[in-house]
Amino acid sequence: MKQVLAEGPLTGASHCLTQPAIRTQNIKTITEPELSLWASYFTALGTLSPSTELAYVATACWKFFTNILGVPRSHIVFRASSLDDDLLSATRGIDHGPVLELDGYELRRFRHVFGVPGVTGRNINIAITSPRWGLRDIGNIILIERGKTPLALELAFGTGTVLSRLHGLYHPLQASAVGMAIPLSSSWDFKLADTLAVCVALAREGLRPNGSNRGRILREHLQALSYLRSRAGRSIVELSDFAVSFENLEFGIESDLSIRFHNYLDTFEQTLLSDLPSPLRNKVALAAFNECDLVHE
Repeated sequence: MKQVLAEGPLTGASHCLTQPAIRTQNIKTITEPELSLWASYFTALGTLSPSTELAYVATACWKFFTNILGVPRSHIVFRASSLDDDLLSATRGIDHGPVLELDGYELRRFRHVFGVPGVTGRNINIAITSPRWGLRDIGNIILIERGKTPLALELAFGTGTVLSRLHGLYHPLQASAVGMAIPLSSSWDFKLADTLAVCVALAREGLRPNGSNRGRILREHLQALSYLRSRAGRSIVELSDFAVSFENLEFGIESDLSIRFHNYLDTFEQTLLSDLPSPLRNKVALAAFNECDLVHE
């Protein structure tokens, strides 16, 4: 993307972004056998630009996928809402540009919420069609607004998502380190791998499965591992080994996380059998997770 932007006027005004990212939506459907086509932990790529550069960014995105990644032009589809005339105008202005699909799904898929009061987004979704899987989204161009006032423009997609769509893989996890660390034999294996990646990434940031805002996210995902390992037919020991493999592959180092996860899950599942109330169950399992702290002191 830097190569494309360097050809035009955004060199000083637009910022290229590369950062690890976590989506938390998948945890909402953890007990359902259907698999989300998006990974929860991934490397996010993109740009942040002035809102006035919408037409240029749309063109740069098109060039990135066609000229640099070599995606056939007929395989790329820009999906948008017919209500967003400004976004449509930028897309239609691309010379020999992409196929344009209007209102291909519900309006909410063209709307963004950022967690900042009053700040929302409207987006064009970028999709690639595959002979094996059909049309699947890979990312989006988001016009960030406060009310009706444009604030900025974001282009965003995940590396695993792009790689999986380009090579006809079923899921982004198959183009990721966690997909190498865990045998992906069933939908429950995919969900297990997806959830474990989030747990490792959050725990490496120093989070603990407690009642804090971010700690609850880790706690929720750790407790989901208990359910998923059972559905996938995996033991706690296997899961701990998977954590070691993933941490080595993704971060190049092995910490005590596998021990912490083993302690937490073993204790948590014992408390389930003893029918402890949820607050006490969380407290006991957290203490088991933190046992490693005593060893390090």
